[in-house]
Amino acid sequence: MASSLFNISTYSRFNLSESESDITVFVKEYGYRIKRQLEREQEDEGIPFPSFAERRLKAQDQSWINENYDIFFKDTPNDYLTKISYLSECGFITSMIYSPDGIFLIAGFSTGLIQMRHGSTGVVLSTLRHIQFPPKPVYALQYSRLEERVCYAACADGAVYKIDIPNIVVSVDDPPEYCIRADPALESMTTQFFGNPGILTFAVPFITQRTPALSLGTTADQAKLVVGYADTSIKVYDMETQEAETTYKVQKLRLQLIPKKLQRLHFGQRDSLIVGSWQPTEALSVWNLVAKKRECIVRVQNRRPNVDGEYIHACQFWRSKEFNRKGKYGIIGGSGTNCVEVINLHNRYIACSYPAPGTITAITSFNERIAFSGTAPVLTIVTFHDPKHEKYGPDPEPEFDYTKEPRWFPDDVTDSSDVTQHIDMDEVHAASAISRPGISSISRPGISSISRPGMSSTTPAVRSATSREQ
Repeated sequence: MASSLFNISTYSRFNLSESESDITVFVKEYGYRIKRQLEREQEDEGIPFPSFAERRLKAQDQSWINENYDIFFKDTPNDYLTKISYLSECGFITSMIYSPDGIFLIAGFSTGLIQMRHGSTGVVLSTLRHIQFPPKPVYALQYSRLEERVCYAACADGAVYKIDIPNIVVSVDDPPEYCIRADPALESMTTQFFGNPGILTFAVPFITQRTPALSLGTTADQAKLVVGYADTSIKVYDMETQEAETTYKVQKLRLQLIPKKLQRLHFGQRDSLIVGSWQPTEALSVWNLVAKKRECIVRVQNRRPNVDGEYIHACQFWRSKEFNRKGKYGIIGGSGTNCVEVINLHNRYIACSYPAPGTITAITSFNERIAFSGTAPVLTIVTFHDPKHEKYGPDPEPEFDYTKEPRWFPDDVTDSSDVTQHIDMDEVHAASAISRPGISSISRPGISSISRPGMSSTTPAVRSATSREQ
């Protein structure tokens, strides 16, 4: 009877015989998976992370990828520059922006992490802010126009961070292959807890509120900072005092989900604005800021018919001074098409489509480079060229140049007094008045103009009148 206790047959999906134990089968299976992984690495199949879980993928129709390549990539200069897989512990990228010269790429993650990467290779150059616990996404990034190497970030913890970009000299022709000042594997274990001061000194809280900050922007003269919050309010802050001067409030009728889905999906130039919404059809529209009305709804003509919907999460104009000064092309990405699409807003045709993994939540561009990422831990940088490849003629008048971003700090300027020669205060004030039509300004008694060190506060008309009197 006692011997029969040891002869009880057991069943498992690995062990089908009674003569071999389960432990032996498990060890053999583990060794088999390690050998398979080693073979993959030797064959250079490009698998980003080692995995010992074997599973069968569902058969899906991927024929549209080949058709997409034949339509948009074959015999064209459009191509993928790089695809970088990063640690999933960092979260997914929620916002990105190129530097004014296009050398660096600032990326904000869903965990509060902010990294500075190379603009063409995507290599991590520096960590500007560590992972925050509990995780609070960084929804918006904005470069300063007047301050050199300064960026502002809107975080879901209610704070707007002022980020000092480190002065790192990186070659564009010979980009680095590895990290310079950052180790992502090591820094993923460094956590900044909520309420504690930051470990790094690059990101400092500039403006703090209790509600999550979802979007932000600066005026042309860098005197005001506009921030949109989750409580459907928009506040205008003074950059010097950090005090709220004006608050715009939206009534809470049926707008509970709008801040989370739509408030950060608006991107425009001077007179036009494109808006992407989270709906299956008619999700992209163009608005006229001067007439204060919607111009048109962009219904794409040549999109493949078997898509689930648009569901746009990120959209913006293609940022190119040579080929897109008039706002001809727009870039959209979401969760329905499985692609990042460059759309010709004039004839409503797709100029190029880039298949992408997961849902796209962040898009940025600079000249021919377009960077995008989403819920999948992959950062992709591609190139896009105008099919007609027609450059614009001579530069337009300054008051009509609505895409020109002034370079306030040229590379060849060595003296601070020479910087003021490149700035015309009349143009700055005029651009500021146009860029914020709905923002009411508060005039202080006794102050007629803004003066900065090394810059005269009188206008050219006043100076000429004074010279005539003398």
